[in-house]
Amino acid sequence: MWNDDYRCPTCGAPLPVKNRFVRVVACDFCANVSVLVDDTLTASGCVAALTPMPSMFYLDARGTLKGRLFSAIGRLRYSYGDGQWDEWFLSFENGESGWLQEDAGVFTYFDRTAVTADAPPYRRARAGATIQIGEQSMTVTEKGSAQIVGVQGQVGFPVVPGEPIMYVDGTAGDKKVSLEYAGYEVELSVGYLVSRDELTVKEEVWS
Repeated sequence: MWNDDYRCPTCGAPLPVKNRFVRVVACDFCANVSVLVDDTLTASGCVAALTPMPSMFYLDARGTLKGRLFSAIGRLRYSYGDGQWDEWFLSFENGESGWLQEDAGVFTYFDRTAVTADAPPYRRARAGATIQIGEQSMTVTEKGSAQIVGVQGQVGFPVVPGEPIMYVDGTAGDKKVSLEYAGYEVELSVGYLVSRDELTVKEEVWS
């Protein structure tokens, strides 16, 4: 069971952590962002700031993904040269977690894990090349850079607003695969496209 007795290091407001995989928490009261490491919340010095964007989702929205009950407990917003996209951190009814990327009305679900094997250097990735990450092989389709411009709620990725991200996207059969290089950590995401009939959002599902 995760600790639900945390308080914001900046203003002292209660910050109950909603999922054991949470690593970053934005305070609802002062908007400061804290990082959770070794059971300790540490203020990052960053402030969360998200302007509204049209979406069927919102913080603490509840719904189903392929029949699995979830709550959307957090959101990251990325900005790149031509636009923005959001990634929602989902907490499932059984305590598991996952991510739902929302980009121009297209949804992709993925599981994200830290890469423990040697990750290929970002500079070596080329479109059309095949790279190996542990037991996962991917064909590169795109590489680029983005920036985390905002965070809302609680998320399971140790990044804060203003942090740059380098990414390599690709495919592995019918799966979507992505590598994200943030600071000294590399995250591997593996997932699939989600159709609108596989996704519902309701105000009350776990009543």
